[in-house]
Parts: sequence; structure tokens; C-alpha cells
Amino acid sequence: MRFNSNVLGTAMPPLVELPRRAGELAEQGVDVIRVDQGAVDVPPPRAFVERVADALRDPNVHRYSPDPGLPELRSALARYAAQRLGVECDPERELIVTAGANQGCFAVMMALVEPDDEVLLPSPWYFNHAMTLTSLGAVPVPVPTSGEEGFTPTPDAVAAAITPRTRGLVLVNPNNPTGACYGDDLVRRLVELAVERDLWVLSDQTYHELHYGAEPPLSPATIPGARDHVVTAGSFSKSLGLAGWRLGFLAGPADLLDEVLKIQDCSVICAARAGQEGLLAALPEAEQHITRMRDTLRDRRDRLVTSLRAAGLETFVEPGGSLFLFLRLPGVADDMAFCHRLLEEQHVVVVPGSAFGPGGEGSIRLSFGATPTDRLDEVVHRIADAIT
Repeated sequence: MRFNSNVLGTAMPPLVELPRRAGELAEQGVDVIRVDQGAVDVPPPRAFVERVADALRDPNVHRYSPDPGLPELRSALARYAAQRLGVECDPERELIVTAGANQGCFAVMMALVEPDDEVLLPSPWYFNHAMTLTSLGAVPVPVPTSGEEGFTPTPDAVAAAITPRTRGLVLVNPNNPTGACYGDDLVRRLVELAVERDLWVLSDQTYHELHYGAEPPLSPATIPGARDHVVTAGSFSKSLGLAGWRLGFLAGPADLLDEVLKIQDCSVICAARAGQEGLLAALPEAEQHITRMRDTLRDRRDRLVTSLRAAGLETFVEPGGSLFLFLRLPGVADDMAFCHRLLEEQHVVVVPGSAFGPGGEGSIRLSFGATPTDRLDEVVHRIADAIT
């Protein structure tokens, strides 16, 4: 059988083998602690669960919804985007419901890139964005960041990476994998640069609600003059604990979303209707749920940071948002080998930093989204033992 060469050239992230081995060890009775996956352990809003349970008895819920999503949900999401993200959009033409943010981002890039086009990704990057571009025959171009600068891309570094083949810029803010939260002035300068160079901007705001500062990050689509250049991807996998339901949305220019809908129709058609019904019921209580979620995650972040510093592991930037902490490993060159050794000897699962592209080598990503605070202390203890 002959395979697509672009797909063959796309590397699978190390989120298969390490968890598989962890499962084997757990079945043997080993106390394995997983801080690898970007998941939360806070249950979804009760309104979501109750509405889905009721909806399953309705024959219509087992049918397709319209490709762009239930009209009443699109209207509710437009209100949500305006109130929570500051992004104004027409629910009829400028917003569609997607099967999670990942599917939406894939469809956006498929609609926008040609083979050999270049797209800028601040690096370390979210590997699914790089995988998408590679599988489409496009080129993910790293924009280097550093821990010394808080893992934030500078406008100069972005400008230096632009070539005649550059078509777009992807921003993940708050960031996966680094936990960085870009300041408003930086976001404004990056987007203004993109508009000036006629680039599109994909704003992945999966972690928008999970920020630990006084104010949420600035949404690129709210910047004057940027509206026609920006598409916003939203998700409820983390903020409402709905990862398994695959529910997200895209808000952006109508002409772009017209093309995205072609891709959605020939891939997933629509997000699962029962999930859409549940999300519609849950959105009115989203703010209270998100506040509780954020408080829980902030406590875990603080505990993890305190434990790492107490153990003498201070080569990290305190996360300003998301679920992640990106830890440099002093004296460790091969982070993949370290992760395998950490699992076999200390029974902790993390993600090697090299999975996140250039600049990630010699690091690991830890997720505190689904690990109680006392277990985070144990994670740090085991990592320190593995390093020494």
C-alpha cells in the first residue's frame, strides 16, 4: 500500500509509547503517576451532564446537526466569545462549532496553506500544529523563544523569520507547552506585524480561561485592523472538563469559514449533537465553573512551583496560564531517554521537551491539570531522585 509522503514525514508525538508502558506497569500494581496529558480532573458542569442524559432519549439527538452547529448554540457561543474573549462575531456567518479546537485548527490550516508555504510557530511549539502543517506539505518555521525571556516570542524574532513564502502566524496563548502567558502589548505588536506583512493569524485560545493573572490575555481579533486577518479557535476541553466530548468553535472571517465548512463536511460533518445540547445548557453557568477550575489549578501550580524550588529544581518559568510547567533538566542532553528512565525507575510519566520542536531539547513538560497537590510533591521528589 502506498502512503502519502507528507504524512509519512510527519513524526508521531511520544504520547503513545510512554502511556502504553505506564499502563503495563500499573497493571502490575506499580504506583505510576501521570503528569503527561493535558487533561483536567474537575467534572463537567452538572447542567451539561443532565442535559446530555435527557437528550439521549430524544430521537433527533442521534441525527446530524447542521454542519456549522446548532443555530441556538452558535448564538450562545457568539455571546460567550463577546463576553469572555472580547471577540464580536455574527453567529450565522462568522462562527462554527467544531469537534474540538484541534479539528478546527486543522481545518483552518488546510483551508489556508499550499504546499511549501511557511507558517511561523513560536517554539517550543504545540506539536499538533506542526504535525498539521507537515502533513499538508507546508513548512512549520520555529520562532525561537527562551526561558530567560519567559518563553515569549519577540517581534524582532518573528520579523526575522518572515520570508516571501510566509503565510501565517500561530499563537497559543496561554501557551502549551511552556505555560507562558503573553502580555497585551506583545500580542498587539505581534498581530500588528502580521497585519503589516499580510499574514493570517491563527489564535489558539484553548487555555484562554486558564490564566493566573488579574486579567485574561488579549484576544488578537480585538486589535483594531486585525479582524480580517485573525481566526480564533476556542475549546471547552479544559475550561469545562469536556475533553472526551470534542467541543470547540472557530470565530473568524465569513469567507474563510465558508471554506473551512467544506473541510468539516468531508471529515467530521459536525460535532456530536448530544454534546452540543449539553454545552448549550452548560454555558449559562460557565463563569462559576471556570472560576472554581482556575482556583484549583492555581493552587496546584503554586504547590508544584514551591516543591520544585524546595528540591533545588529552579530551571523553569512560573506558568502564567494553562496546565503546564516546562522544566529544564540540568545536565540532561537526551530528554527522551530521561523520560523512559523516569518511567521505569521512578514511575512518573512526563512528556519529553524535544517533542515540542526546536528549543524543547533537554526539558520535560509536566501537567498539573489532573494531579492532586500531595501527589505533585511526590512527582517532584521522584524527578529529583532521577536527576541526581
